[in-house]
Amino acid sequence: MFPLTLIWLATYTWAFPFCPEETTVHSPSVSGFRHHSESYSSCPNDLFDRVKTPIGYARGIQSSPGVIRFAVRYATSSRWQEALPVTTWSIPNDDPEALPPWCPQSGPPASHYSEDCLFLVLYVPVQAAAYRKLNTLVWVHGGSFIEGSATGAGLDGSSFALASGSIVVTVQYRLGVLGFLPPPSLDQNVNLGVKDITTALEFLHRVLPSFGGDPGEITMAGQSSGAMMLRVRQQGTLSPMRPMVDGSFITTSLTGTSFPSALKPVIITTVENEAGQAIGSIFPSPLPIANFEPIVEGSFGQNRTQTLLSSSCYEPQAMHIDAMTGNDQTRMALELLGTDSNWRCSSWTFARTYAVKGGNVHVGVFQLGATYPSNANVEYCSIAGRVCHGGRYLHHYYFLRNLLKRETFLDGQFGTTPSPTSAESCVTREIQARWSAFMHTSDPNPFGSSYATWMPVEKSGNVHALQFGLSGGEAPDRWLLSHVLGRQGSV
Repeated sequence: MFPLTLIWLATYTWAFPFCPEETTVHSPSVSGFRHHSESYSSCPNDLFDRVKTPIGYARGIQSSPGVIRFAVRYATSSRWQEALPVTTWSIPNDDPEALPPWCPQSGPPASHYSEDCLFLVLYVPVQAAAYRKLNTLVWVHGGSFIEGSATGAGLDGSSFALASGSIVVTVQYRLGVLGFLPPPSLDQNVNLGVKDITTALEFLHRVLPSFGGDPGEITMAGQSSGAMMLRVRQQGTLSPMRPMVDGSFITTSLTGTSFPSALKPVIITTVENEAGQAIGSIFPSPLPIANFEPIVEGSFGQNRTQTLLSSSCYEPQAMHIDAMTGNDQTRMALELLGTDSNWRCSSWTFARTYAVKGGNVHVGVFQLGATYPSNANVEYCSIAGRVCHGGRYLHHYYFLRNLLKRETFLDGQFGTTPSPTSAESCVTREIQARWSAFMHTSDPNPFGSSYATWMPVEKSGNVHALQFGLSGGEAPDRWLLSHVLGRQGSV
């Protein structure tokens, strides 16, 4: 059982220079760092091989000025068996510069992955670690539970580690049938991927003090399926996922009255065009308006389709078109309906229920993003102003704070957008500041900043979803799609 004491810290955005002219790493007893020579200049690609941990010496590599990257195995496992925590510090190929192999998945060549894949990557801001205990952000990658890795596009944690003065950790877990669908004879070992994340947290609890981290100040976050792993979701007839909270697996579904007694502060975000990738892939070119109703009926059935058509929310003729979008009203209406039905309504309904139960929850919508590799060949998502699921900003993210003692978030937060525009840079700075503030205080409103006040969801049902990128302000509530599905509320 991990401790649950809350420690309130002042809110700052920390940024420590790594290479003034000459730097000395002080207080190795505090941070655990020792360099080949105690003083250094010009910041070459030096190895830091004197970080003493309870399970051996860690070696890392400078990933960017001011930040050292450490890749390490946190557990071993046999196929369809629970992971066993490591007892010695072990790095990929015994090479500090090497990145870990991905967990088995379709797509990449076999040389890229291995069943020996239970690794995580730490990004440590060196000078911050020398002077104070650091918060830690643990990132759970997405990929529909069948793909992804700790080193995927946009997941270099160096920029956010330096900007926030925190340790950033990206973690891998078993995927697909190896992580979630064991054979019937081993059906007690379901959801091994979720248990892998738990094992990684236990590993971090042991080693973070060696890097200047406070094991009681961990914020967890995830994107897409990574967010689902933190949200406790029922997958069809399969056993529900059971993330770990304060030493115990959750045995409630987070629906109705079955919430746990202790609710952690959370942030939930989606993007403006979540369903764009799916709609653009299924329908690669614009459709006649006459196709809208039969497509909707095929998804929702006749009765619900008529209720949807009688509303004013999803009329193709009402979709705004311009020179960029062209005459694409049918796909735009389908995408809006898909975004609401699969992402926004479920997230907002959960947030409202969470608030009614006494939880502190903030909701956001991203209107600006950059193209993610998975969207590169989807024409619909290439239109300027569209931000699709898989886009390289914070989309469908779930932050859970206070998991160990305090727990909870791609490119936008991580600061890895390639060749960002000025608007994208502004969003990155805002998100890094807000997420840093949330990690330190449970409030995503940085102290003394000029950013708009981000209000939490009210028990009355007002979501106050803050929009990031273009228009700003709060996202308007739309007529409730979930009412069509037989539930109450609005989105």
